[in-house]
Amino acid sequence: ANTLTDTEAAETVVPEKLPLTSGLAKYLILGLILGIFLWAVVWAMIYILVPTLKTTDDITRCFQYYLMADLSCYQNSNKRFGAGLDKFLGKLRYRDALPLEEEQRLLATNLKVTCRKEEVSSVYLTSSYVMSDAEQQRIDALIQSLAKENITAVYGRSIERDAESYEKMTEVGSVVYIERLGKSRFDSLEKISAMTEKQGVKILGVVVM
Repeated sequence: ANTLTDTEAAETVVPEKLPLTSGLAKYLILGLILGIFLWAVVWAMIYILVPTLKTTDDITRCFQYYLMADLSCYQNSNKRFGAGLDKFLGKLRYRDALPLEEEQRLLATNLKVTCRKEEVSSVYLTSSYVMSDAEQQRIDALIQSLAKENITAVYGRSIERDAESYEKMTEVGSVVYIERLGKSRFDSLEKISAMTEKQGVKILGVVVM
């Protein structure tokens, strides 16, 4: 009595069974997207919470120092955490950056003019972090350029860690900090700033590497 007629059987729709692999792929893709999102959140939090200089605005906003030059766009720092983001942002900010040699000449001129304005003939260069060989070569070139203008420049290790450097800086009487984004720490900068100001040493400005 319940037997379907040929017409009813033809009209009966049999639901199509989806392959199991289709549902599995959907969950794999969803899991991948969620994993990438969580990784990005963790990565961003670490980048933000690490107490180091992130941008040159930290120099002018937090310490109110004169930014003499920003050479960070020439920095090869692919091994540093957050270097990929910094490199991307650097391309946006420095699309019209001058060649490094020209920037170094401008820095030397800027420092020369500042020294004359402050009526100093010698300046002490120091940093709160350990410089690379390439950075040290740039500082050596800067010292040679200033020597041609009768300005004596001396580079020394961090006054936070080296007593001899601290004593030498007080003898010179004026200082320029050489710092690096992503490496120079806020607490170190605050400490050397307090040490410098306590001795009455003139802080002429900051060069960001």
